Amino acid sequence: MFDESILELEAIEGEDRWHSSVVEARYNTYKDAEAWELAMPMAELMHERKPTSFVWFMNLVDAKSENGDPTGALQLLKDAVIKFSERTEFVYALARQHALLGEIEDAKLFVKRAIKRDASAKEQFLDDPAFDAVWDSF
Repeated sequence: MFDESILELEAIEGEDRWHSSVVEARYNTYKDAEAWELAMPMAELMHERKPTSFVWFMNLVDAKSENGDPTGALQLLKDAVIKFSERTEFVYALARQHALLGEIEDAKLFVKRAIKRDASAKEQFLDDPAFDAVWDSF
């Protein structure tokens, strides 16, 4: 299914190839296939086009992280604190990047804040393997 979807999307030519709906479809297809190296440029392009979109910001953070760049993902988050810090998902993402970097105390701090804001973050925390070391430290 992934191959067929990509072939269809890659066959689009001209200006339509870079239409936002096509770029979004490509991102989602690559993400679903866990082809993060291909998803990254789509996330970067859409974030550039929609700099105030929280969804595209988080897609870019996820793409960086899944591409093996948790430091870059964390820096993106730190740069956007003023913009998105009121969102629980943002605080949770900070915790996750700290956990991936082995910064357990910082990860604990942010995951506690996320859970305090929204109790459903606790279930996400418990199910996310990125937090295994954090969970073990409690």
